[in-house]
Amino acid sequence: MDLATAPKLTEKGRGAARQIEEQTDDICLRLPRIVVRDVSTLPPYDFTPTLNSLAEWLAPVLGSLAPEQHEQFWGLFDNLLAVWEHIPHVIGGQRYPGDARREMLVKTINSRLGTYQAQGIVGKVVLPSGRYLKPWTRNLDLESYKKQFEYLMSQVSDKEWRQRDLQMQRRNRVRGHLKVIQMWRHFDELGDEPDMPNASAITCLNGSCTCIS
Repeated sequence: MDLATAPKLTEKGRGAARQIEEQTDDICLRLPRIVVRDVSTLPPYDFTPTLNSLAEWLAPVLGSLAPEQHEQFWGLFDNLLAVWEHIPHVIGGQRYPGDARREMLVKTINSRLGTYQAQGIVGKVVLPSGRYLKPWTRNLDLESYKKQFEYLMSQVSDKEWRQRDLQMQRRNRVRGHLKVIQMWRHFDELGDEPDMPNASAITCLNGSCTCIS
Protein backbone atom coordinates (compact mmCIF):
# COMPACT_ATOMS: atom_id res chain seq x y z
CA MET A 1 0.00 0.00 0.00
CA ASP A 2 1.53 3.36 -1.00
CA LEU A 3 0.56 7.01 -1.06
CA ALA A 4 -0.91 6.71 -4.55
CA THR A 5 -3.48 4.05 -3.67
CA ALA A 6 -4.49 5.09 -0.14
CA PRO A 7 -7.93 6.68 0.34
CA LYS A 8 -7.82 10.45 0.54
CA LEU A 9 -8.32 12.03 3.93
CA THR A 10 -9.82 15.01 2.12
CA GLU A 11 -12.73 12.82 1.07
CA LYS A 12 -14.56 13.73 4.23
CA GLY A 13 -16.99 11.94 6.45
CA ARG A 14 -18.67 8.66 5.67
CA GLY A 15 -17.19 8.40 2.20
CA ALA A 16 -13.59 8.33 3.43
CA ALA A 17 -14.47 5.97 6.26
CA ARG A 18 -16.29 3.68 3.84
CA GLN A 19 -13.27 3.58 1.53
CA ILE A 20 -11.06 2.53 4.43
CA GLU A 21 -13.48 -0.27 5.35
CA GLU A 22 -13.78 -1.43 1.73
CA GLN A 23 -10.01 -1.57 1.29
CA THR A 24 -9.67 -3.35 4.65
CA ASP A 25 -12.23 -5.96 3.54
CA ASP A 26 -10.47 -6.41 0.19
CA ILE A 27 -7.05 -6.91 1.77
CA CYS A 28 -8.31 -9.31 4.46
CA LEU A 29 -10.09 -11.45 1.88
CA ARG A 30 -6.81 -11.85 -0.02
CA LEU A 31 -4.85 -12.96 3.06
CA PRO A 32 -4.57 -16.63 4.09
CA ARG A 33 -7.46 -17.81 6.26
CA ILE A 34 -6.64 -18.02 9.96
CA VAL A 35 -7.28 -21.49 11.34
CA VAL A 36 -6.86 -22.41 15.00
CA ARG A 37 -6.66 -26.17 15.54
CA ASP A 38 -5.36 -26.20 19.11
CA VAL A 39 -5.60 -23.28 21.53
CA SER A 40 -2.69 -24.64 23.56
CA THR A 41 -0.32 -23.94 20.67
CA LEU A 42 -1.14 -20.23 20.68
CA PRO A 43 0.94 -17.70 22.63
CA PRO A 44 -0.51 -16.32 25.90
CA TYR A 45 -3.49 -14.09 25.22
CA ASP A 46 -2.95 -10.32 25.30
CA PHE A 47 -5.62 -8.92 27.61
CA THR A 48 -4.37 -5.32 27.27
CA PRO A 49 -7.49 -4.00 25.43
CA THR A 50 -9.75 -5.66 28.02
CA LEU A 51 -7.78 -4.21 30.92
CA ASN A 52 -7.64 -0.76 29.36
CA SER A 53 -11.41 -0.86 28.86
CA LEU A 54 -11.79 -1.72 32.54
CA ALA A 55 -9.62 1.24 33.52
CA GLU A 56 -11.53 3.61 31.25
CA TRP A 57 -14.81 2.33 32.69
CA LEU A 58 -13.66 2.73 36.31
CA ALA A 59 -12.13 6.21 35.87
CA PRO A 60 -15.50 8.04 35.98
CA VAL A 61 -16.36 6.16 39.17
CA LEU A 62 -13.27 7.61 40.81
CA GLY A 63 -14.09 11.01 39.31
CA SER A 64 -17.52 10.91 40.92
CA LEU A 65 -16.06 10.46 44.41
CA ALA A 66 -14.93 12.97 47.01
CA PRO A 67 -11.15 12.83 47.67
CA GLU A 68 -11.68 11.21 51.07
CA GLN A 69 -13.28 8.21 49.29
CA HIS A 70 -10.37 7.61 46.95
CA GLU A 71 -8.56 5.30 49.36
CA GLN A 72 -11.61 3.02 49.51
CA PHE A 73 -11.80 3.03 45.71
CA TRP A 74 -8.18 1.91 45.33
CA GLY A 75 -8.68 -0.82 47.93
CA LEU A 76 -11.61 -2.26 45.97
CA PHE A 77 -9.67 -1.81 42.74
CA ASP A 78 -6.79 -3.91 44.10
CA ASN A 79 -9.26 -6.63 45.03
CA LEU A 80 -10.40 -6.78 41.40
CA LEU A 81 -6.85 -6.80 40.12
CA ALA A 82 -5.92 -9.71 42.39
CA VAL A 83 -8.13 -11.90 40.17
CA TRP A 84 -5.49 -11.52 37.45
CA GLU A 85 -2.50 -12.58 39.57
CA HIS A 86 -2.08 -16.00 37.92
CA ILE A 87 -2.57 -14.66 34.36
CA PRO A 88 0.61 -13.72 32.42
CA HIS A 89 0.80 -9.99 31.71
CA VAL A 90 1.43 -9.90 27.97
CA ILE A 91 1.57 -6.84 25.73
CA GLY A 92 2.27 -7.27 22.04
CA GLY A 93 3.61 -10.78 22.61
CA GLN A 94 6.07 -9.71 25.30
CA ARG A 95 5.70 -10.71 28.94
CA TYR A 96 5.97 -8.14 31.72
CA PRO A 97 6.04 -8.49 35.51
CA GLY A 98 2.65 -8.57 37.22
CA ASP A 99 3.11 -5.22 38.95
CA ALA A 100 3.40 -3.58 35.52
CA ARG A 101 -0.26 -4.45 34.99
CA ARG A 102 -1.32 -2.37 37.98
CA GLU A 103 0.96 0.50 36.96
CA MET A 104 -0.60 0.52 33.48
CA LEU A 105 -4.16 0.66 34.78
CA VAL A 106 -3.44 3.18 37.54
CA LYS A 107 -1.77 5.44 34.97
CA THR A 108 -4.85 5.29 32.74
CA ILE A 109 -7.27 6.00 35.59
CA ASN A 110 -5.15 8.81 37.02
CA SER A 111 -4.83 10.37 33.58
CA ARG A 112 -8.61 10.68 33.40
CA LEU A 113 -8.68 11.92 36.99
CA GLY A 114 -6.20 14.63 36.02
CA THR A 115 -8.59 15.75 33.30
CA TYR A 116 -11.42 15.93 35.82
CA GLN A 117 -9.20 17.96 38.15
CA ALA A 118 -8.32 20.39 35.37
CA GLN A 119 -12.03 20.81 34.68
CA GLY A 120 -12.77 21.27 38.39
CA ILE A 121 -15.30 18.44 38.45
CA VAL A 122 -13.66 15.88 40.76
CA GLY A 123 -16.41 14.55 42.99
CA LYS A 124 -19.04 15.86 40.57
CA VAL A 125 -18.74 13.46 37.63
CA VAL A 126 -22.19 12.07 36.88
CA LEU A 127 -22.36 8.32 36.24
CA PRO A 128 -25.00 7.39 33.62
CA SER A 129 -27.55 5.13 35.27
CA GLY A 130 -27.61 2.81 32.27
CA ARG A 131 -23.93 1.96 32.69
CA TYR A 132 -23.25 2.30 36.41
CA LEU A 133 -24.81 1.09 39.66
CA LYS A 134 -25.62 2.71 42.98
CA PRO A 135 -24.06 2.80 45.49
CA TRP A 136 -20.78 3.34 43.66
CA THR A 137 -19.09 0.40 45.40
CA ARG A 138 -21.31 -2.01 43.43
CA ASN A 139 -19.33 -1.07 40.32
CA LEU A 140 -16.31 -2.73 41.93
CA ASP A 141 -18.14 -5.75 43.32
CA LEU A 142 -15.65 -8.63 43.49
CA GLU A 143 -18.12 -11.50 43.07
CA SER A 144 -19.71 -9.94 39.98
CA TYR A 145 -16.28 -9.29 38.51
CA LYS A 146 -15.18 -12.89 39.16
CA LYS A 147 -18.13 -14.12 37.10
CA GLN A 148 -17.17 -11.81 34.23
CA PHE A 149 -13.56 -12.94 34.53
CA GLU A 150 -14.52 -16.63 34.41
CA TYR A 151 -16.65 -16.01 31.31
CA LEU A 152 -13.74 -14.21 29.64
CA MET A 153 -11.40 -17.11 30.44
CA SER A 154 -13.86 -19.57 28.93
CA GLN A 155 -13.92 -17.52 25.72
CA VAL A 156 -10.15 -17.36 25.51
CA SER A 157 -10.01 -21.14 25.89
CA ASP A 158 -12.50 -21.66 23.05
CA LYS A 159 -10.96 -22.51 19.68
CA GLU A 160 -13.61 -20.82 17.55
CA TRP A 161 -13.60 -17.66 19.70
CA ARG A 162 -9.82 -17.37 19.43
CA GLN A 163 -10.00 -17.81 15.69
CA ARG A 164 -12.56 -15.00 15.35
CA ASP A 165 -10.51 -12.85 17.70
CA LEU A 166 -7.33 -13.34 15.67
CA GLN A 167 -9.23 -12.41 12.52
CA MET A 168 -10.51 -9.25 14.19
CA GLN A 169 -7.03 -8.36 15.43
CA ARG A 170 -5.66 -8.73 11.91
CA ARG A 171 -8.48 -6.61 10.51
CA ASN A 172 -7.70 -3.88 13.07
CA ARG A 173 -4.01 -3.97 12.11
CA VAL A 174 -4.85 -3.62 8.41
CA ARG A 175 -7.27 -0.76 9.11
CA GLY A 176 -4.69 1.02 11.28
CA HIS A 177 -2.10 0.62 8.54
CA LEU A 178 -4.41 2.17 5.96
CA LYS A 179 -5.17 5.09 8.27
CA VAL A 180 -1.46 5.83 8.70
CA ILE A 181 -0.92 5.83 4.93
CA GLN A 182 -4.08 7.91 4.44
CA MET A 183 -2.87 10.56 6.86
CA TRP A 184 0.53 10.85 5.21
CA ARG A 185 -1.02 11.03 1.76
CA HIS A 186 -3.10 13.95 3.00
CA PHE A 187 -0.07 15.84 4.26
CA ASP A 188 1.90 14.96 1.12
CA GLU A 189 -0.81 16.53 -1.05
CA LEU A 190 -0.75 19.64 1.11
CA GLY A 191 3.03 19.86 0.85
CA ASP A 192 3.19 19.72 4.63
CA GLU A 193 4.54 17.30 7.20
CA PRO A 194 2.74 15.98 10.29
CA ASP A 195 4.40 15.56 13.65
CA MET A 196 7.12 12.92 13.81
CA PRO A 197 5.37 9.53 13.55
CA ASN A 198 5.87 6.87 16.20
CA ALA A 199 7.95 3.78 15.53
CA SER A 200 4.92 1.73 14.50
CA ALA A 201 3.80 4.32 11.94
CA ILE A 202 7.33 4.53 10.51
CA THR A 203 7.34 0.80 9.76
CA CYS A 204 4.03 1.20 7.93
CA LEU A 205 5.42 4.04 5.86
CA ASN A 206 8.71 2.34 4.91
CA GLY A 207 7.08 -1.02 4.17
CA SER A 208 8.78 -3.00 6.96
CA CYS A 209 5.63 -3.55 9.05
CA THR A 210 3.80 -6.85 9.40
CA CYS A 211 0.32 -5.30 9.47
CA ILE A 212 -0.76 -6.96 6.23
CA SER A 213 0.07 -10.59 6.91
